[in-house]
Amino acid sequence: MNTSKSSLSGFVRPLIIGTIAGTVVTVAAMFVLAAVVSAAGLTEKTAGPLSSVAAGIGALIAGLVTSKLFGKRGLFMGLLGALALYLIVMFISLAVSPGGFSVLSLTRLMVMIIAGMAGGLWANREGGKRRKVI
Repeated sequence: MNTSKSSLSGFVRPLIIGTIAGTVVTVAAMFVLAAVVSAAGLTEKTAGPLSSVAAGIGALIAGLVTSKLFGKRGLFMGLLGALALYLIVMFISLAVSPGGFSVLSLTRLMVMIIAGMAGGLWANREGGKRRKVI
């Protein structure tokens, strides 16, 4: 019996852990932003864009954790972490609101993809020294 890990199990575990971390951060960010909306007396129209911000923060963390645990392919693993989190957020959004797929959903998808890929790149960056860009 072979006890070595298969490539699939080495790929799925970081994805699941990263998605869970991103989900927890997204929920926490939504609670914080809901408190800000309530305290500031903002209208309900700000809920959609602020939920996209919270989802973007969660996708950043999902991409970062997924890529860090996998150890390589930061851009791709960050993308997968963000897409997995997007599926969860979209499923919950469709369950709560019968509105269906909208422009806000596409905007949220793009924000989450960019944030997840940025998190994946950040997790696997080379070196710890600051470099001059200019």
